[in-house]
Amino acid sequence: MHIQNVRLLEQDLRFIRRDLLVDGAQVQAIESAYCENTEYDDLIVEAQGGYLLPGLIDLQAYAGEPEEERLRAYARALLAEGTTRFLWENPYVDEAETEREAEIVRRFRERPEPEGAALEGIRLVGPFLKPEAAPEGVACLPADRELAKRLVGTGAVRMLEVSPEVAGIGPVIRAVKDECVVNAMSEQTRFDAGKMACVYGAQLTGQLEDQLRTFSVEDPGLLAAAVESPCMAELTVCSPELHPATVRMAFRLFGAGRICLSTGGMPGITMAECVRRAVQYGVPLPLAGMAATLNPARLLGIPAEQVRVCPGSMADFVLFDFHDMSLRLIVREGRCIYNRDEPAALGG
Repeated sequence: MHIQNVRLLEQDLRFIRRDLLVDGAQVQAIESAYCENTEYDDLIVEAQGGYLLPGLIDLQAYAGEPEEERLRAYARALLAEGTTRFLWENPYVDEAETEREAEIVRRFRERPEPEGAALEGIRLVGPFLKPEAAPEGVACLPADRELAKRLVGTGAVRMLEVSPEVAGIGPVIRAVKDECVVNAMSEQTRFDAGKMACVYGAQLTGQLEDQLRTFSVEDPGLLAAAVESPCMAELTVCSPELHPATVRMAFRLFGAGRICLSTGGMPGITMAECVRRAVQYGVPLPLAGMAATLNPARLLGIPAEQVRVCPGSMADFVLFDFHDMSLRLIVREGRCIYNRDEPAALGG
């Protein structure tokens, strides 16, 4: 595959015009635009200066009832919209149910969906949440370090949502932070509790828009605690109540490497739409692109060489149209999943 005249995001956050040469599942070379190399011309794509980003990562994909076939269908739908990796959001019901969901993840990994996004694991909502802050259906329990270790020990839980106000949550965070991402979430968290969660090792603060909404000069809460720590922040950029200036402010508060865009599990919202919305709101495309790709990858511990588009990397990427930011091309492991210029190539 030879993709001509793309704008490729460089490590210095500039887009440079390049040609991308793909052989099998890997990127073989990146050369100057319209290079004369014809070795990979089995499929030539004229990108017309479109923006090429690594495959998008959704940290909060909600697939409905925890059933394997439903999950596989959801993975196919995600990839068709440019998402190449995702976390599967599930509420905590009880330990046996989490083990059942973990078994679904193990089967999915043993037999990956060939036309679907890669499943990185479960985003477990609870059980260590304040009851008043927990979504419907979540069983809320007191902090229990041994239970947390068993849940994460299934090998399937990649993110654990907790409330910093839950008594004794600090040792729980410390016990599992090296095995999964601990997401400190609560719009009513006081600064001291939020700071404690960050000190114990929480790596992410979720639903940043809620924290911005409840910010107070008397007690700046979890927002200020996260800003003062190495924590990343998750922003549901397509939330209907968000003002564009709020989105721009969030990026300024946390900087280029600490914001992760999220669909929030909202029906009909894709990661591609999240990138477009951030750009519409005035966020530079390099920053919006990082927040949907490299930042969540770093949060999940995925090596950069598996995500960044460079020679030798896995050929997972999406191409956005230069003019309207619509999707033009989706490539997963070197296979063309979607080519807007050749609709017949879908899934080919």
